[in-house]
Amino acid sequence: LAISIYLFSAISKFDVSFADELGLLFLRTVGSFISLDVSAWPVALQRIGAMSFPVWEFAVGLMLCFPRTRFAGMWMAWVMHGMLLAILGPWGLNHHWGVLLWNGFFICQAGLLFWPCMYQGPSCPLRVPGGEKLADLKGRVGAVAMTVILWLPVLEPLGLYDHWPSWGLYASHVERVNLFIHREARKKLPADVQRHLVELLGESSEWLGMKLDRWSLAALKAPIYPQGRFQIGVCAAVIERYRLQEEFRVVYEGAAGRLTGNRRTEEFRTWEELQKRVEGFRLNARPRMGTFGR
Repeated sequence: LAISIYLFSAISKFDVSFADELGLLFLRTVGSFISLDVSAWPVALQRIGAMSFPVWEFAVGLMLCFPRTRFAGMWMAWVMHGMLLAILGPWGLNHHWGVLLWNGFFICQAGLLFWPCMYQGPSCPLRVPGGEKLADLKGRVGAVAMTVILWLPVLEPLGLYDHWPSWGLYASHVERVNLFIHREARKKLPADVQRHLVELLGESSEWLGMKLDRWSLAALKAPIYPQGRFQIGVCAAVIERYRLQEEFRVVYEGAAGRLTGNRRTEEFRTWEELQKRVEGFRLNARPRMGTFGR
């Protein structure tokens, strides 16, 4: 399972959107550590540099697959997570501490799982009389469950499985949802929500953008779940809670194409249109209003 995280996480980044967006941001951050202006490079070279991150991550997964290369793979994993700590930490992009904790955990996990162990265990397994059948059943159930968990991420490109459970970590192709509130409706929102409204560059002054990602980090200390179903549900809950049914716009951007980076866009300007879209998801997109944040 740990090895599959590296492999599927790397595969999720093998696309144009990562090369042009988050991967490029990572590359420029690394360049800033050594006073190197990456933006002056040719576009093709910038993309190659950006794609070196998932290539290294995929190599980590492959090296960990085989006993002879596992020790080297562990060191490569340590280098990768150490680099991510530098990029995402206070010296670089200054991301939230939870993101740094995640990478710190993986450094520890790599050592615990893949450091060479000389212990061989008892010469024969311990057996409990009459427990063979139960143990065999548990083993079979566990094997089936693990097989399903390992292979479910292959459904993510088809839109049949969510990005994060597919280990799409730091992937740029994920769905995006933008919520816009009419300027006159700003007064309906509490002060702690208003602080996440921003002016729109090149847009009519009558609309303000709601930074759902910043709101999530401020309120929950966690990034917003990167799924269109979830984020549209959040938008609908905000609109309903603060009675903004006549004063909103929601723009949904589908997952980016792997080779083109193009996205399918939908815009909802009426409450009826948004409700129809909410009902169109396979899974529930409605949060429990009793527990929805203030």
